[in-house]
Amino acid sequence: MVTLDHGKVNALDVELLRALEQQFRELSAEPPRAVVLTGSGKAFSAGVDLVRMVTEGADYADELLRALDGALLALFNAPFPVVAAINGHAIAGGHVLACACDHRMMADGKGRIGVPELTVGVSWPTVALEMVRQAYAPNRARELVLLGQTYDAYTALEREYVDGLAAPVELMDRSLALAQELGAIPRAAFGSTKAMLNRPALDQIAKLSPERDEEVRLAWRSPETMQIIRDYLERTIGWKG
Repeated sequence: MVTLDHGKVNALDVELLRALEQQFRELSAEPPRAVVLTGSGKAFSAGVDLVRMVTEGADYADELLRALDGALLALFNAPFPVVAAINGHAIAGGHVLACACDHRMMADGKGRIGVPELTVGVSWPTVALEMVRQAYAPNRARELVLLGQTYDAYTALEREYVDGLAAPVELMDRSLALAQELGAIPRAAFGSTKAMLNRPALDQIAKLSPERDEEVRLAWRSPETMQIIRDYLERTIGWKG
């Protein structure tokens, strides 16, 4: 079990992302049979901590992008099965974390998932976009990214954004049972097959990152983007920073 436990909604900041990357690098060095990734409280993760991003400014945005890439790739490249037990909201970067897992089980409660980055006005980093692209059929990935909507659990299952639903009290048992089932597969066979399945996404990241990442970095640290995020926070949560 790996549990995101960071504030009320497990918002992704530099420290949490670096800790997650370190955790999965350590696990990959001595692989377990399988891992279940979940969140504490009522959220899996509500995504990037936008308040901290705009209050700490452009240099912090650079750090955040690097930390996000590192955590996603450490999770995606783990040579063992990873099951996301989505216990509540998985929004934006939180949903992308789930995309980097091998299987997504969601509680059929009040949680919502989706990637509203474009509705906020934030450019997509290469690694994050490839995590979504590889997780879903092309039409579903485009719908998810371009519309920027969030979905309840039943709609998410209908659109194949999650692989299964469970009652909240049964989520962990169902997720652990699936992890045990996947973990029974011989490690070498699973690891090598997963690496082959992931190779197209990694090749695309290697191809696009040199040019695309600098473009995204400049966009994230720009005064225009910072103001767009401030306006979004004021509109959605009444933030007056």
